[in-house]
Amino acid sequence: MRRKKEQSRRPKRRPYAKGAIASTKEKYRLGMANGYKDGAKAGFDSYGNYFDGTSIIIPCCNEVENLKRCIDSIMERTELPYEIIVVDNGSTDHTRSYLKGLDGQVRYILLGSDAGFIMSANRGLMMAKGTTLLLLNNRIIATEYWLENMLNCLNSDDSIGMVGPVSNGWQGNQLKELRFESLEDMQEQARINNVVDARNRKRTERLSKDCLLFSRELLEKTGFLDEALTHGAFCEEDYSLRVGLQGYSLLCTAEAYVHFAPADLSSTEGAVGQNALPEEGTPSMLNFMDKWSNPNRISIQYGDKISLPQEELALLASLGEAAYYPRQAVVKGIGKTIYWIEDQIRRPLEGRWEREAVRLSQLDLRRWTGGEAISAKEAADRLAAAQAEALHGMIMRSSEGILYYLEYGKKREVASQAAEEAWLLHMYPAASLTEQQLKDLPSALPIIAPYTLRQAL
Repeated sequence: MRRKKEQSRRPKRRPYAKGAIASTKEKYRLGMANGYKDGAKAGFDSYGNYFDGTSIIIPCCNEVENLKRCIDSIMERTELPYEIIVVDNGSTDHTRSYLKGLDGQVRYILLGSDAGFIMSANRGLMMAKGTTLLLLNNRIIATEYWLENMLNCLNSDDSIGMVGPVSNGWQGNQLKELRFESLEDMQEQARINNVVDARNRKRTERLSKDCLLFSRELLEKTGFLDEALTHGAFCEEDYSLRVGLQGYSLLCTAEAYVHFAPADLSSTEGAVGQNALPEEGTPSMLNFMDKWSNPNRISIQYGDKISLPQEELALLASLGEAAYYPRQAVVKGIGKTIYWIEDQIRRPLEGRWEREAVRLSQLDLRRWTGGEAISAKEAADRLAAAQAEALHGMIMRSSEGILYYLEYGKKREVASQAAEEAWLLHMYPAASLTEQQLKDLPSALPIIAPYTLRQAL
């Protein structure tokens, strides 16, 4: 007789106690909140920490295929430590979904509209965590040893400020045409070309923003790209000039070739980079000339450290670009605090300051040592006392039409009307000197307009 199969006994489900589901959800919410809080704290604590590598900053807009090719080439051809930062300027193609699909391999920010190259590059610089920084066009295709050779050139001498490679479609020292039939063949030709040889480095007055390497130290001394140059064509000239005025040299190295791809990736011919010299009379050039008036004169006269007195060299070493700002000034950053600048010290102003404060970036403000607060009345009294005791806080125009700012018994050429207006020099009294007396005054570094930064991270 067959035995009956016993029915398996399943444990009875214990019904949830009243409120258990709500309690579980609350624990989950608290866990998420605490995790976010701990993560945010860790992020803030590490904000000023940098890694010993290169931040590669790629602004882009509606060129997802070129962007893919660019990023793939970096990952395939770069052995040294790096991070990739993509700043998307309101793309309407598949760029955003592509970036989100990279699963954290690339840091990125999605802007709501096309902010243009200068503003997007600055945003990337604000996000960067590397000790060296590289601005890169999304059409650039990296090659073997491209970054290694550029870094080797940059680090070969402390006097080198920025380095750029050679490429197709560019002009001047940075132009190099390789003969190839395919992108694979291009990589082989680039591998043969990219050999370390210091003889292939040339000094230049201008480097393309399409592939521009420099150190974080240089960024902190020079600041961001000038967002007042709304048309980006002359941003290379402006930044190159600002770097050169601190005594740094700009080098183009043929030890690193990168390829500038055409918009149509199926073609390897007719690629034209964005390093073409801007045309005269364009809004870009007019903006640049408004800021510099006579850039060649300023560069030749003050861009050579050898000819500068030791006092001026010391100011450049400690203040960077701020050495070209007035020694006494009233400035402000992105906040409401107004500062009195004097003797390389930044002191918060208390009370009402009747004049306008000059807006500077946070990088600029950090160049001056922080000091104790000072009343607005005391700051005004200090300026008045200096004006009474020495040739200070006055302006005078020479017979050649050059405007000078007189400061502590020295004359400082004002680079342009834009510099005069930016520092409110037109509000200062005119000095009563003869032409000969003005000529006999010792010269100091000129006054230049501060760059404009319209955003904060």
